[in-house]
Amino acid sequence: MSRPVLGSAVVFAAFFGLSGTPAVSTGDVIAHGAKGDSTTDDTDAVRKAFASKVGVVRFPRGIYRITKTIEIRLDEVGFTAIDGGGVARIVMAGPGPAFRFIGTHDGTAAPRTIKPNVWANQRTPTVDNLEIIGDHPEACGVEATRTMQLTISRLSVRNCLHAIHLTHRNRNVLIDACHLYHNRGIGIYYDDVSLHQSNIVGCHISYNAGGGIVCRKGDVRNVHITGCDIEDNVSESGPPTANVLIDGRDSLHGTGEVAITGCTLQHG
Repeated sequence: MSRPVLGSAVVFAAFFGLSGTPAVSTGDVIAHGAKGDSTTDDTDAVRKAFASKVGVVRFPRGIYRITKTIEIRLDEVGFTAIDGGGVARIVMAGPGPAFRFIGTHDGTAAPRTIKPNVWANQRTPTVDNLEIIGDHPEACGVEATRTMQLTISRLSVRNCLHAIHLTHRNRNVLIDACHLYHNRGIGIYYDDVSLHQSNIVGCHISYNAGGGIVCRKGDVRNVHITGCDIEDNVSESGPPTANVLIDGRDSLHGTGEVAITGCTLQHG
C-alpha cells in the first residue's frame, strides 16, 4: 500500500533534487535566473547555465548585462554552443572578453596529435546569432585558446576593444557572416597564436581602430579571407595599422600561406 507514496516521493526527488529546489536541465539562461532587462547583472545566472553542461546555452530575446568574463572550460562542461537566436544582446560591462573558450588542445591539425578528450568533450565550440556590445574600456567580444574547430557565425560585436581574440593555440577556425564594427581595437586578432587552418568568410569588418584582421608574432598558416568587406580599419590618433595587417617581427615562425580573394579593402 505504500508503493504509490514511494513512487510520488521518487518523482518529487527527481524533479526537485535533494535540496528541494527545482533541478534545471535546460540551457535557457532565463531558467537559471537571468533577467535580460539591460540593468540586472546576469553574470552568475549565465555562468550557471554553462555549468549545467546541457550543451546549447540559449539567450532568448533580451539585453543581458554581465560584468565578468564567462569562461567555458570545454573539458569540464563538454560540447558547448551559444545561441542568441538573432534577438539577444550581451552587454559586457567589465574588462576582458564576454566569453572565453578554454580548451586543452596542444597538438596540430594532424589527427595523430589530437588527444581523445578533445574529440570526446571539446570539438567545435560554437557561437551563433548573437550581439555583443562593450560597456567598459577593456571589454572584448569572444576569446578562444587551445580550441579545436572553433566556429563563430552571425556574431555582431560593437564598441569593444577586440571583437574576436585568438590566443596561445587553436586549430581549424571558421568565422563567417559576422559584423565586427566600430571597435577600439582589432576586428579579428591573431595574437601571438599558433593557428593553422582558419577561414574568414562573408564578414563585414569595418571601423576597428586597431586594424581589421591583424596577425602579430605567432605561428600562423593557411589563412583564407574570402568575400569580405574590410573597410576603414585605422585610427587617426593611434599607431599605424591596416585593414589586413601581418606582422611577423619577433616571431620564429611568422605568418604564411595567406589567401585574400573576392574582398573589398578600402580606406585603410
